[in-house]
Amino acid sequence: MQTYVAEIAEIVRAQSRDEEEIGLLQGRLSRVIKELAGQRNWLRIYPHLQSVSKALYYSATLLSGVQTLGEEYVHLIESDGLSRRLPSWASRFLFVALHVGAPILSQIGLQKAESRLSHPSTNSFLGIELRHNPKARQSFLSLIEWIRFTGIPQLHRLHVAVFYVFGAYYNLSRRAAGIRLISFSAQSNLQAKPTLPSVVQVLDLSRKTKPLGNSLWTPVLLGLHTGALSEFVLLLRLRLSSLSAMPIRLRAASNRSPLQPIIRQLSSKSDKAPLCGSPVSYVQRVHFPPIYFSGIQPTGTPHIGNYLGFIRPWVQLQQTLPKDTRMILSVVDQHAISTGPKNREQFRCDIRRMISSLLACGVDPKRCLLFRQSDLPEIAQLTWVLSSLQTIAKLNRLPQFKEKASKYSNNAVPLGLLIYPVLQAADVFIFRATHVPVGEDQSQHMNILSDLALSFNINYGQEYFPQPKQVTTEIYGRIKSLRDPTKKMSKSDPTAKSRIELSDTKDEILEKCMKGLTDNLGPITYDPVNRPGVANLTDLLGAISSVKPSDVEGWKTTQLKEKLAEEFERMVRPIRERLNEIEQGDEVDRILKENGELAREEAVRNMTEIKKIVGFI
Repeated sequence: MQTYVAEIAEIVRAQSRDEEEIGLLQGRLSRVIKELAGQRNWLRIYPHLQSVSKALYYSATLLSGVQTLGEEYVHLIESDGLSRRLPSWASRFLFVALHVGAPILSQIGLQKAESRLSHPSTNSFLGIELRHNPKARQSFLSLIEWIRFTGIPQLHRLHVAVFYVFGAYYNLSRRAAGIRLISFSAQSNLQAKPTLPSVVQVLDLSRKTKPLGNSLWTPVLLGLHTGALSEFVLLLRLRLSSLSAMPIRLRAASNRSPLQPIIRQLSSKSDKAPLCGSPVSYVQRVHFPPIYFSGIQPTGTPHIGNYLGFIRPWVQLQQTLPKDTRMILSVVDQHAISTGPKNREQFRCDIRRMISSLLACGVDPKRCLLFRQSDLPEIAQLTWVLSSLQTIAKLNRLPQFKEKASKYSNNAVPLGLLIYPVLQAADVFIFRATHVPVGEDQSQHMNILSDLALSFNINYGQEYFPQPKQVTTEIYGRIKSLRDPTKKMSKSDPTAKSRIELSDTKDEILEKCMKGLTDNLGPITYDPVNRPGVANLTDLLGAISSVKPSDVEGWKTTQLKEKLAEEFERMVRPIRERLNEIEQGDEVDRILKENGELAREEAVRNMTEIKKIVGFI
């Protein structure tokens, strides 16, 4: 079987997928423990759930001799860094032990050392007298604090920097265990010949370009100057390692450089041509003007999680992005029926209510093209084209699909739920958008978008679709439920008291805040691990005001809830009043008509080009 050098992007995507799966496992364990052991015992166990989830996940995959879900998703397999064979059980066990156990043991050891040093009865530490030497005690405490909060994070950052230069080992634990990743997916049609030139030949060829002189450092400087350093490093690694025992394909770089003729001389012709047209050139990049696109489901009146996590950041983008940067916002009513039919009258009201709420929150229809998804039939047409490039197996493995599909009995899962990411891709690609502001929980769907764009461009020989970039809010991307800090705030939660809606009255806001989950552990301390309920309300307060966690320490939980209700009312009141004004006029109808026509005009134009590329016309 043909194998390839695993690219940095592939390794990162596999790791991200594994982290998401571990997060899902942690969430399920959390729910089970809470139901079986009760709230109080759950609070004691919660700090250790992540480590337990990691141990279970890697035990069920790596220690069992199978790929992790992330490796399976990206088509990677582990290998021994030296023998180029599957890693031994001992290597895999060492990786799991280091990856799961080492961080816990190191933190426990450092915490115990810090606790021991802080206790006045400790007379000595590591053989050094402390009773009459307060400077030594303080020096030890400062050293431990530096190791915990600066040294270890800096070591991790240094390792990540080394990874992005040389690749191979994403985790320190993988480096220690000598486990590398190999890919089964070709990213280019360039195949390396068994014989590679020596380093001297590479130096000689690079000197012929003479862009920076004839010094010994010419190739390195040339690489830094032209973006070809990764190619140069790859050539050296291939020459100096024993990779020749395994078929390898070199990856084409994204930028043209003087070193690329070297790779072309080493490479044979493609053994797999695109389905039609000429091969896509990964050297010549098409410039796409920046277009920001996003969508929001018509769930009626948005809740505070929608506002803080998406609507407010979108309004801020309106104000901060250059005026010539296009912004497009869709009310995705077709996505809303992916889980099944809805009540017709209620659905219509929810669509209008969402559009009214967006306008009330500050979305400017003159700055942003606000329209209804179902007004563009071209989106459904493009969905069908893209679905021919996607597989059921990949869609089945998406965590969100698994989670939602588990709620259906007898495997009666709607098809719309499965192809949801493909429809999402059509939303973006019908406008050839380059940036997609979405939540962190949409990362896997964004991977699907990137895969579809690449697949379309390769198969049809034109770089027509851009590779969309995910834009997430750094702090408030995932607002938690008032009643359960382990879940995000959602309209699907049957408990209305779990969320604050933008149309709630002052009394309703106060009642919901007072019902928010906290604990009975005394005055407030900000501890997300041991006091998740209190930390959640504190974070919410910080998201809507200038109050910091340190400002509320020592408060009673009642004070915190009252302050939170006060700040919510201050923020929601002008939105609520503006919403009432909009619903009494005809502004929504006018915007839907005008913006719908503009969006349809662009969609028809782009879909006509796509039909020509595919061969429909």
